[in-house]
Amino acid sequence: MTKSSALLLPLLLSLPSQNGVHAAPTITSLDELEYNEDNRLANHIFAYPAGKCASLIDADSTIYDGEWGHKFIALDGDAYHKVFGHLEGVDGSAGPPTAVDSYKDCFTACLEKGTLRSVVARPL
Repeated sequence: MTKSSALLLPLLLSLPSQNGVHAAPTITSLDELEYNEDNRLANHIFAYPAGKCASLIDADSTIYDGEWGHKFIALDGDAYHKVFGHLEGVDGSAGPPTAVDSYKDCFTACLEKGTLRSVVARPL
C-alpha cells in the first residue's frame, strides 16, 4: 500500500454507503419537519434520539436513510422531549440518553406521512 492510498482509505471508508446516506439531520423543534399545505406531515420519518443513539444508528450499515420510505431524523431538545418524553422509562427533561452501548438500547419512532401537525408528537 502506498502512502497516498493509506491516507485515502480512511476518507473513502467515511463516505456514505451505496445503500443510503448516513448522518441524518438533527432537529430541535417539530416545526423543522416538512408539512404540506393541509398541515400534515409531508414525509414518513424514522425518528431517534440525537447524540450517542444517532451515532450508533448512523454507524449501523444494515439500516439507512430512505429505507422503508422513511427519512431518518435525529431529535434533540424540544423535539426529543415531545416525541419521547412521555414514554415510560424516558426522562425527557434530561435529553437524549448517553449511557447506551447499542442502537438496540435506543427508542425510535415512525412518524407517518399525513399525520396532522397537532398530533405528530404522539406516534403509535
